[in-house]
Amino acid sequence: MKIPVFNPTIRRRDLDAVLTCMVDGKLSGGEAVDALIAVVCEKLGHSGGIAVRDPGKGIGLLFRLLCAEEGKREVAVSALAPAWYGDPSALKEADLKLCDVDVKTALLSPESVSERLSEATAAVILTDTLGTVADALDFAAFKLPLIRDVSASFGLTAADAEREGGRPLGEDVDYCLLSLEPESMVTGGGGLIVTAKSRAQAAKLKRLLAEYSEQTVLSDLNASLAHIQVQTSETALRRRKEIFSVYMAAFARSRKETLAFSDLSDGFYYVFPVLVDVDAAEIIRYASKKGVEIRFAFEKSLLSLFNENGCPAALSLKTRCLIFPLYPMLSAEDCKVISRLITTVS
Repeated sequence: MKIPVFNPTIRRRDLDAVLTCMVDGKLSGGEAVDALIAVVCEKLGHSGGIAVRDPGKGIGLLFRLLCAEEGKREVAVSALAPAWYGDPSALKEADLKLCDVDVKTALLSPESVSERLSEATAAVILTDTLGTVADALDFAAFKLPLIRDVSASFGLTAADAEREGGRPLGEDVDYCLLSLEPESMVTGGGGLIVTAKSRAQAAKLKRLLAEYSEQTVLSDLNASLAHIQVQTSETALRRRKEIFSVYMAAFARSRKETLAFSDLSDGFYYVFPVLVDVDAAEIIRYASKKGVEIRFAFEKSLLSLFNENGCPAALSLKTRCLIFPLYPMLSAEDCKVISRLITTVS
């Protein structure tokens, strides 16, 4: 059986929580959703938020809040950000301004954002690309609301020399996005959590959500699964770090490059990226024959959804960056197979 790039970390105890929810008949949005939002906000350092079933609708609600001021219609975002940012529900509320990235880290470039800013810019989204943490301080000078997508970095803290254990990922931003889709660090089978640092902004998000039908809110069934995953995120992260160390040891014997992780990070714990100069499609086919799925890191990005010629670094990474599986459910034998493959194709 082929080792997939992504595999949700769902254990028996996670299923027990879901079954309990089913037996109790609590399937709609209720206590489990509130408990999930509370524990996520605690880890991010935020005050409150909302949880919705559809990520596109969820980010659209946030855009609606941010673009409420007349003339504010644009949101600056990395060209390599997930394609679901461009969902029709989101584009109804805001125009996305695709910006280039740092070619070494694949993180949003402050210089590119500066070039695309206008009086219509309402906010900037910082995507923690492939699990490396973007530095919000690089964008503070723009004096705009900052949104951090923690879908690939949840469980991490931002490195801080003055604070043991680092600081919460939400501390330096106004809002956070946490996808609960199967490929995210935390899954609930689907959905999105939007949190706000300010109590006032969290309350506004809740008022906007109240205008929609009850079916828009995440179900308790999904929330119960995600809640268990949040509670065990530290254990999962330790396993991810162990696997990353194994991969890095193998990669040290190679002649290829990987992306650099930011000063706020100490590795990649979501997936393992490798930069290639040869035929990437051939490497993907070779890996498949060896029983391992690898893929282009940014095949499902905004750059694939929209034509954007002003982002050369993003375009280069889109064709050169491959990702290898890295998740807690990998066995020791799986890791050996993937490590050998990393050395071989590199």
